[in-house]
Formats: sequence, structure tokens, C-alpha cells
Amino acid sequence: MTSMSPMTRAGDLLFISGQVAFDESGAVVGVGDSRAQVEQVLANLGRLLAEEGADFSHLVQLTAYFTDAAVYQDYAEAKSRIFRDLVPPSATAVVVRALLHPDLLVEVSAVAHIKSRLPS
Repeated sequence: MTSMSPMTRAGDLLFISGQVAFDESGAVVGVGDSRAQVEQVLANLGRLLAEEGADFSHLVQLTAYFTDAAVYQDYAEAKSRIFRDLVPPSATAVVVRALLHPDLLVEVSAVAHIKSRLPS
């Protein structure tokens, strides 16, 4: 079995795999608490963007998956806060039966547009 990369770069595009509410030790943050999970997911997404010298302003697409439509409200509030002074990316929201781990309520994948690095 091969492991998955959390992000893949293709030219000026950065494709970020679905981020979930795992902390750095792999534990689920906010079991049963959609607001806490949304905040952790977005923090994880922000950390990956920062690793590439990018931030939320570089996002061009977000795809969010929810195990319950009620979770969308917490996501929409957090997203509105993050993009208050930015052009928001295109976005899709989908309700699914379940995510890979039974305690997860939300997963978000993204595409960012960032300048290619110059060769060293």
C-alpha cells in the first residue's frame, strides 16, 4: 500500500488532499463538535498552504464534505471570517454518508494557484 501525499504541485497549481480534524499526533480534534472540527480542518489547510509560501488568498477552489448538513453552518461562518477581506474561491459542498474515520464530521480539499518556484 502506498501513502498519499497531503498536496501535489503541478506548475502554478497546488492540489491539497482532503483535510480533516486530526491534530499533529493523528488524534481527532472535537469529537462531536463541528465548530472545533471545522477550525482544525482550516488550520490544517492553512498550515499546508504556508509550507508552500501561500495563504488562503491563493485558493481558487474548495470542496467540502459533511456527514450532516447542519455542519455546513459552522463551516460557512468560519469561511466567511477567513475570506472577509479576500476574493473567495469557487466552492462545492457535499453531504456524504460517512468519512473514513467515524468521528470525523467534515473534510475539505482545495486547489491553490501560486507562482512556480524559480530553479535554484
